[in-house]
Amino acid sequence: SRFRFTGEPGWQLAGVYSRRLAWDTPHGVVVTLRSPDDVRWAHHDASAEFVGRLGERYGVARIDTRGCAESGWSPGLSWHVRRAAALLGRTVASMRVYDTLRAIEAVRQLDGVDPDQVILAARGEMTVVALCAALLDGRVKAVAMEDPPATLDQASQPDGRGPATELWGALRVTDLPEIAALLWPADLIFVGWRPESYRFAEETYGRLGAPGAVRHVKQLDAYG
Repeated sequence: SRFRFTGEPGWQLAGVYSRRLAWDTPHGVVVTLRSPDDVRWAHHDASAEFVGRLGERYGVARIDTRGCAESGWSPGLSWHVRRAAALLGRTVASMRVYDTLRAIEAVRQLDGVDPDQVILAARGEMTVVALCAALLDGRVKAVAMEDPPATLDQASQPDGRGPATELWGALRVTDLPEIAALLWPADLIFVGWRPESYRFAEETYGRLGAPGAVRHVKQLDAYG
């Protein structure tokens, strides 16, 4: 089923929710953040492949935050969007974080969803959004990441294309590995390669112990 929600006044966002009809009790849900390069309107894309067969045990909600899929804009407009956002004290990444928090709120109200069993899943630049949203939400069960950036301290392309991961002032106080460490006791799931910088998060989880855990899997459907 498709659903829409208001990210903020004047800005509506879309999502697609699917689950097995045989379920008669609330189940967990994987909230998948679609990437800017995902095909608009596609029923099966890289985000769907990322979740894989995990959708047989969980419901799946695919979310289009601004700049992604149905809510996307032409890559040629990225420089203008990012510059305009900066003039307003915002960034594309920070707006996507807010969109994701609103999406989680909406998903928890869907029929058949256990609100305490929400997994955030993201690839590439969207893992920055997933980590920050999970930290601010404080209730997610796990965060699944594929190809996460090693740090926020990376240069953007002069023409505005490419990953939009900047967050104003964040590096004054923290970076992505520290944000990941702060998610304990939520599970951290690394799908495939993990940047060396996240060793800090893994060691922190090791010291804190259960119930939080770090998982390394080749495919996300191996989790759970």
